[in-house]
Amino acid sequence: MKPDFIDRLIHGAANGEGQTLVAFEKAAKKLPDTLVLFATYTKSPSV
Repeated sequence: MKPDFIDRLIHGAANGEGQTLVAFEKAAKKLPDTLVLFATYTKSPSV
């Protein structure tokens, strides 16, 4: 999987401003200077 067109546009704008792109999509890890966050699911204790 590769980043789609909009992701590449946002990445280009962020890099142009000297910022790091932060994303949740695994495909974004192919873009340089990008931080990919991975969500984990944990069942909360019953109240």
